Amino acid sequence: MCPPLHFDVVYELSTNQWMDKNRKPDKALANQQWTKLYEECCKSAKVTLMPSCPGLPDLIFVANAGLRYRDAFIFSHFFHEERRKEFLHHFDFFGKLLKGHTTYVLPENCYFEGQGDAVWLDDKRLVIGYGIRTNFSGVKAVETLLKKHYPEIEVYPIAMRPQSTFYHLDTCLCYLPKAKAFLAYPEALLREGMETLSQLGKICPVIRQEADEFVCNSVVINEETIFMPWASQSIKNLMKEFGYPNVQTFPMSEFLKSGGAVKCLILEM
Repeated sequence: MCPPLHFDVVYELSTNQWMDKNRKPDKALANQQWTKLYEECCKSAKVTLMPSCPGLPDLIFVANAGLRYRDAFIFSHFFHEERRKEFLHHFDFFGKLLKGHTTYVLPENCYFEGQGDAVWLDDKRLVIGYGIRTNFSGVKAVETLLKKHYPEIEVYPIAMRPQSTFYHLDTCLCYLPKAKAFLAYPEALLREGMETLSQLGKICPVIRQEADEFVCNSVVINEETIFMPWASQSIKNLMKEFGYPNVQTFPMSEFLKSGGAVKCLILEM
């Protein structure tokens, strides 16, 4: 995770309608919201903090930094120039943190935004959303790198509908491993993407109102617990039915002003 010391909305991106320079986050409230999430994460996992950095307001969305698998780490290549400035910070931090790992930098024409678009189903299957930030070339480059060293891995490209509300796969999809099910907003995905997902697990659709609360931007913490930015009683009942009776919610109003929530703030290692 990365503390929100320099979090702000200072630019707007064509793929992210949430960002509005005239609608600034309340920094004190953002810090409170982040701190609550961080403290709860520390109760269930070892949490390493990446330093914040002036001039990099979206560094806090550390899920986008890259993808780790065993002793390999693939750095993201961001679609927008504004976020490419984060690369050197990521390269320095993860290079030291993951000493002994093999790190990879993608070719210029391959866009890939880490766990924003990549979701592990288990230790051998990975789905990657593409079509908005991550492109198909990025998916294939990640697949080639992983399979070169771990041929047993299967990568499933998930085609996303071109739009600017749900711009990363983790904004509209959450995998629930105990139930082998996806919590998903189908309107954010193209038909072929939905067809691929349906072959990998049960799809539990959410409605637009729930999707707009970033209910899919959640993190399964352990065998019984899921962290969500928001949950209605019906969502809580659904999670209980799927084996997650402990639903903890973390309001993310300030981070939603930049199009992020619980999952965006966490890079699962």
